[in-house]
Amino acid sequence: MLPPAFATRAIATVTPLVLDNAYGEVRAGGASEHKVQKVHRLLSASFNRAVRYGWLAANPCIQATKPKTSSPEIRATNAVASP
Repeated sequence: MLPPAFATRAIATVTPLVLDNAYGEVRAGGASEHKVQKVHRLLSASFNRAVRYGWLAANPCIQATKPKTSSPEIRATNAVASP
């Protein structure tokens, strides 16, 4: 679900701005915020592995704007359970 240009990009050229733009392209393609967040998690895990292998000095996902998913509001009730 990544933009096609992302597949041919060298990992050392990926910056937080590149990631933010990629997330925007995924959104523009009709993906939900949940899907964008899944893409972010996959990329973050991949870049963590690249850092571990010494291919990158730092994970660019850390500085990228993390996609937000909207979660339903949870409301407390004053109901008391009956014995």
